[in-house]
Amino acid sequence: MATSTVSLQQLLRVALSQGSLRGLSAMVEFIARAAGAPGAVLWELVEDGTGAEVPSVLACWPDAPSGSGADPTTLAAFRARDLVLAPGPPTATERVVAALPVDYLDGCRGVLSLSGRAELRDEAFDVVADLLDVLPQLCTALRDRQTLTLVRDCTAVLNEADLSSPRAPLAREQLAAYFGQICTRIAADLRCRTVTLHLQEHESEVFPVFAASEGTSDAEAVRRGEGPAGLAIEQRHPRAVPLPGSTGGPLLTAPVFSGEHVWGVICCAGTEGAPYHFGQSDVSLLEPVGAMIANYWSSWLDRRAIAGENESWRRLAAGITEVNQLLAEQLCASPPRDELVQTAALEMVRDVVPDCTGSEIRRVDPRDTAGGPVLIARSGGDVEPAAPAGPVARTALRTSRRAVTVDQAEIAAEHLDGVAGWLVSTPIRVRDRRYGVLTAYGPGPAVPANSPQICEILADQLGLYQHLDSALRRLERVSQRLEETMRGQAEALEDLTHQLVSPLLTATGRTEHVLRTGRFDHRVEQQLRAVRGLCRKASRVALSAGVFATLSRGQKPTPKAEPIGSDELVRLLIAAADDAQVLSNPRHRIRFNVDRDSVRALGRQLVRSDRSFLEQSVGNLLDNAAKYSYQDTEVAIRGEVGEDRFAVKVINRGLPIRGDEVERCLERNWRGPAARNATGEGSGLGLWIVSNLMSAQRGNVDVAAVDDQTTVTLRLLLA
Repeated sequence: MATSTVSLQQLLRVALSQGSLRGLSAMVEFIARAAGAPGAVLWELVEDGTGAEVPSVLACWPDAPSGSGADPTTLAAFRARDLVLAPGPPTATERVVAALPVDYLDGCRGVLSLSGRAELRDEAFDVVADLLDVLPQLCTALRDRQTLTLVRDCTAVLNEADLSSPRAPLAREQLAAYFGQICTRIAADLRCRTVTLHLQEHESEVFPVFAASEGTSDAEAVRRGEGPAGLAIEQRHPRAVPLPGSTGGPLLTAPVFSGEHVWGVICCAGTEGAPYHFGQSDVSLLEPVGAMIANYWSSWLDRRAIAGENESWRRLAAGITEVNQLLAEQLCASPPRDELVQTAALEMVRDVVPDCTGSEIRRVDPRDTAGGPVLIARSGGDVEPAAPAGPVARTALRTSRRAVTVDQAEIAAEHLDGVAGWLVSTPIRVRDRRYGVLTAYGPGPAVPANSPQICEILADQLGLYQHLDSALRRLERVSQRLEETMRGQAEALEDLTHQLVSPLLTATGRTEHVLRTGRFDHRVEQQLRAVRGLCRKASRVALSAGVFATLSRGQKPTPKAEPIGSDELVRLLIAAADDAQVLSNPRHRIRFNVDRDSVRALGRQLVRSDRSFLEQSVGNLLDNAAKYSYQDTEVAIRGEVGEDRFAVKVINRGLPIRGDEVERCLERNWRGPAARNATGEGSGLGLWIVSNLMSAQRGNVDVAAVDDQTTVTLRLLLA
């Protein structure tokens, strides 16, 4: 038999080669062999369901059935706390021949029972006593090593989980598989039949099974405060049922919590080998593992929530673009199809809001103020207009607030297919104008992140669509009435033009005849020439009214182009200059001069133009020159022959036109600031009418300004 020193060294080597508490069986085997005993059992006192202390097997060699009770010798050793030998002579069958007390470092009491067919030698007791002195320390070291090994293995599993999906959070099924590996590792260390991990994703009284060890089936959910697992959650403290009893034990439950929040519980049930009970050492083993799971679970929930929010915002951004395109299309359509817009909005709600199973739109009927909002569209189901709005939708519409609820009784009252869960109702409105209410709902226990904001954005889009649609329809009606009014005014202007032009032309012709055939003194002749100029100007005003009426209807004036020679063109320009001279303010002493030679440079060539359009255009240019020229200045009217065009230029010195104002001179109703300040005359229509008259006969008009000199050029096509 080996000496005590050698046996101690060998026992230490055996202990150091073990990685978990199951290694106690190897240490018990070594002690039994050192004593020459064919078998040994290491016992520990644990409390049963009634609070009484009962011996339970901690380790044995060889394996013994879990139901084996302590023999009388062992029980006597527990009571005496000293060495107890079996009474009576040796027998032919193996029995407990000696029991030695063991005091564990955690305060628990134990006994080592040695079995055999004969009494043990005295030297054997000396060796066993020396080995039992170090056994409690070795048990504690073994437990610590087991805890560190389990923590290390669990850390490796969670690190592998992180590496498998570094950017996005793991899918729920993937995370359950990794947590299942941890449960299997716990089951192997504690030698228990099943290990289940119960976790909750939302605040609730029920903790469903999330993961389990291999071979586990039919695990039930845990409810807070019910049973050992529910009490462990409620009290935030591990609970152990060490021995079989009314609960079917042994059972060990340890809460999974971080800070003040309990996420779930770890449940270990049944034993498949020594030790045949759960003790405080097993609780110490599960606590760090529970903390690791709690931290990883809470982090995973946060990552999943953030990823879900980001994905919902991404989908919202993409969906808003499509919805806006649809809104623009329907706003331009006549009539718009509101059902397409409503369907697109409801589909986006279900696609963007996490866990959304349905949505609906209700419209306010202005003809029925007492009936509330009427259902007009619902996703995933037929519309039932008779279904009344629930209290949440009515509250959101009445108060114009984003109403959110998770109360199942309220949701049942919403008539949303009896779904119990979360609900969000958002008013569809623009400022104080309410058009309806948008509602989204789902079966989850909590409102999904960002769902109120998402519904608010979509409701605002629907409200803007309704507002713009109603505004456009009103504008269309107003535009139609305005168009009808303008058409009537244009027709009236045309009638007035026809009624005025003929008498004015007749008056002009008769005045011309009188001037040619009669002999008058200078003053009478001047008066007659003034009358002729006024008649011509009145004719131009009447023609301008007709042109304005034509342009107001979106049409272009129709010219009657005819060839005009140089002599006729000279006479036309001289007549226009003579009228402008006579009608100008004599106190301004403005002179109008036609450069005949520059016009006659046209030679035998002809210009192609509507004579009345040309008279109208030249007259308007000279009217402007008379209004805005400086006193004692000359307005020059010149001609200029080009390759395919003939230009009539009107040049004057007067109110300056800035470079950025030149392009605006031909705009309708535009007058420069200098012109507005200098005179109240003019409407800004003269050059605009000239531009349209020239454009109608394929000519054009240009305005150029250098300092205080302005040149307006009419370009006519050569025939």
